Amino acid sequence: MKSRDSILKNLNTDAPKRSLEYKLYRSDKELKSNFKTALENAGAKLIKVTKDNLEEELSKLVNKSVATIYNYNIKSINPNNFKSAKELENIESAIVHAKFGVSENGAVWINEPNNHHRAIYTIVKRLIIILEEKIVGTMAEAYDLISNEDINYGLFISGPSKTADIEQTLVIGAHGAKETIVVLITK
Repeated sequence: MKSRDSILKNLNTDAPKRSLEYKLYRSDKELKSNFKTALENAGAKLIKVTKDNLEEELSKLVNKSVATIYNYNIKSINPNNFKSAKELENIESAIVHAKFGVSENGAVWINEPNNHHRAIYTIVKRLIIILEEKIVGTMAEAYDLISNEDINYGLFISGPSKTADIEQTLVIGAHGAKETIVVLITK
């Protein structure tokens, strides 16, 4: 029987090798294709846009009230203007930015230090996530990217909120957004 230390040593030795293999044998096209599939399997939608038509596509996605800390040419509310997160509960949609996506599970890493209300990621009905083309292969690679950042809050999101804890019935939006849309900016 292996000792705890030898098992941990093997885990630590193997992890970078698995991550490196994924990097070496996956093309950018494969990463994006896998990301799209994983994201859709998690219940989210992916929309590809260019920088030139980003605002046009965003205007199609928002209907009632939308909160964002970014300056887009759409009617929006800056969530930082509210004193408490409770005041955000009637906002229909939010537009946020992700730093990168993860191909293996469709998750995106969100870290917005200028957003003062973290509840915005889970309190709205529709979460619209802007992602520039950066997609990594695995969660191991993702953690390597965030380990050196100076962060006090960040989260991975891979789709709308889901739970099946209530009588084994799938409920969408019980603990967060009912709809998640990732807008991938391509060249």
